[in-house]
Amino acid sequence: MVVGLFRTSGCNWKAVSITRARTIVAPNIGYQEIRTRILERIRSKQWPLGSALPSEVALAAEFKCARATVNRALVLLAEEGIIDRKRKAGSRVSRFPKKLSKIELKLIRTELEECGQSYQCKQLARSFGAPPVWSVEDGSFAPQEQVLHIESLHFGDGKPVQHQRSWINATQLPQVVDQSFDCAAPCEWLLQECPLCNGTYWYEAVALDASTADHLGLEERAPVILMSLHLICDGGTIARVEKVYSGGFSLTGSF
Repeated sequence: MVVGLFRTSGCNWKAVSITRARTIVAPNIGYQEIRTRILERIRSKQWPLGSALPSEVALAAEFKCARATVNRALVLLAEEGIIDRKRKAGSRVSRFPKKLSKIELKLIRTELEECGQSYQCKQLARSFGAPPVWSVEDGSFAPQEQVLHIESLHFGDGKPVQHQRSWINATQLPQVVDQSFDCAAPCEWLLQECPLCNGTYWYEAVALDASTADHLGLEERAPVILMSLHLICDGGTIARVEKVYSGGFSLTGSF
């Protein structure tokens, strides 16, 4: 309360009290905190599977934040497969929440050195020309593009652990023809040249062909894991890579 003096008439003054209005400041809540609070309600079954969430306007009023902050939290939850969002229908807790598995893709050098093994690389073959027919048919490369094909073998403590074939787009990355790849896998160079590349990968159980089996010291037709990579940068394919591991390879992820 503040006391002030006001002139009434002539030389008369009157003391009056003035009460200042208090300004209520909303807590500075971010989208991650909103996401956490929504998850708590889903886990506690306050909002069970399949139930509708309050509107963005209602949530913004409850959390005393901007609607855009709520929207960002809901978008993140939708991307994680926890809620379903439909235009004009609002958001609902997913009846069958998706589990997104995370697998960290590492260079073979990194994998071996983390296990305390020394890394070596040997180039087995090198060629330059048109892309393989299968890579044109599946849309990876255009038929007029040129690729550098590298076949290499990778060792841990002197033992072969991975056979690798790489087809690198020399039309998109002409500087690749100047690389020797005698001491490192092509993927190491690709990640240096295109650090923000993305793509797809997949695993297959295959029977080993005679040539690869000989390099890895395994029997022909032995069952192995084939990992394939399709690397993309700026919307175009920069490489296709195939990796075959010898015995003892394990795949670990989290969700």
